[in-house]
Amino acid sequence: MKAKQYAQALHESLQDVKDEERNRRFENFIRLLEFRSHQQELPKILKYFKKLRDDGLKKQTVEVVTALEISKESQGVIKEDARFKKILEKSNCTVRYRVDPTLVGGVIVKSYDEHIDAGYKNRLLELYQKLVSSV
Repeated sequence: MKAKQYAQALHESLQDVKDEERNRRFENFIRLLEFRSHQQELPKILKYFKKLRDDGLKKQTVEVVTALEISKESQGVIKEDARFKKILEKSNCTVRYRVDPTLVGGVIVKSYDEHIDAGYKNRLLELYQKLVSSV
C-alpha cells in the first residue's frame, strides 16, 4: 500500500467521529503500520493526510441534524444562534439539513473538525442514567 492510499484510508476513517473514537482509530492505524513494517512511510502519509484535510476544510459540508423537518425561517434562527454561528459562517461550506427522528428534539451541528450537540437525546439519556444509578 502506498502513502497516498494510507492517507486516504486514514482520512476517511476519521471523518464524522468524536475525539475519543478518532484517537482510537489513529492508534489502530499506527499499529497497522507497525504490523506491516511500514512505519517509515509515516512522514509521507502525514503529508498527504494534511493535504486531504486542508482540501476538505476548504470545501466543507456542515450537517445540521434535527428531529423534524424545519422551515427556512427556523434554519435562519439556527444560523444566527451563537453556539452554531462560527461553524455555519465558514466560507466555502455547504450546509446540509438532515432529519433524525431518534433525536427527540434540539439540534446537532457537525463539520469535519467540530461537533456541537444541542440535542435532547443525549441529555435525556444522561439524566436517565443518573436517576437509575442513584436508586
